[in-house]
Amino acid sequence: MTMLEATGVATAIAIAGVALPLAVAATLDSLGEQVWEGLLLYKRLDEYGEPKRWSRPVRTLLNSYTSLAFWTAGVCVVLDGATREPTLSNCAAAAPLFNILLGVACMWTGVASFAFHASLTEVWRILDAGATMGVPFLPASLAFYRLALSVVPGLPSTPFALAGLAANVGCHFLARTPGWSDIVLPACILAHIAIDYVLLARFRTREDVTSLAVFVSCALSGIALRVADIKLHRSVPLIWLGHSCWHLLMAFAIWTAYSSSLRHAEPFCA
Repeated sequence: MTMLEATGVATAIAIAGVALPLAVAATLDSLGEQVWEGLLLYKRLDEYGEPKRWSRPVRTLLNSYTSLAFWTAGVCVVLDGATREPTLSNCAAAAPLFNILLGVACMWTGVASFAFHASLTEVWRILDAGATMGVPFLPASLAFYRLALSVVPGLPSTPFALAGLAANVGCHFLARTPGWSDIVLPACILAHIAIDYVLLARFRTREDVTSLAVFVSCALSGIALRVADIKLHRSVPLIWLGHSCWHLLMAFAIWTAYSSSLRHAEPFCA
């Protein structure tokens, strides 16, 4: 298969991967309201300001569909990670398992977040929170692998990738207790940044720092908009749109961070 043919196949898969959840979501919304029957409703239904559509399976329209941005980011990461030529001077490119697991975790986050906002049920709230706070453990495990390699050359990548996967799965159990996501998510992201941009700072370029600034800006803007929805939707019209913007900004931030991770020139990975 030529490079052009491979690009065409990858593009077709990417389009199908994005179109599929949209088609499934649209089909779901055409069914009766009994889809979520028997599931306990989310305990804090007034937390989000988007108007509820109780007669339809997709009970909050924009929050549900914008959640699929995480799925889209995941599809792109999986395709890129699976088809990218290995580069021994970059740990992420040399060990694609990290990237593939990250992509799958993002895809699952898209599914869980969509199902939560569509159903507004407690079980999907738990799965959504677990998926969301679990995603950063995959790039964080890659950061720990990079750090370990800089000290002990030749270490295998698989144990670190599996540790990240185990932490991701564990977050789903931790999410059964509300509040953990607000602690674990920022702690994991900050630990990752500390490793890549403090302990391994000598391997980072000006372009890497710019990418970090974009990621931080998107993340902080998204958090602010999400909080604005929770705190102000009773008094400020349309502020509830902030939650949908949070989904879009964070999906873009994930892709930015992923792309940046592939530009590091790290001689200890060779």
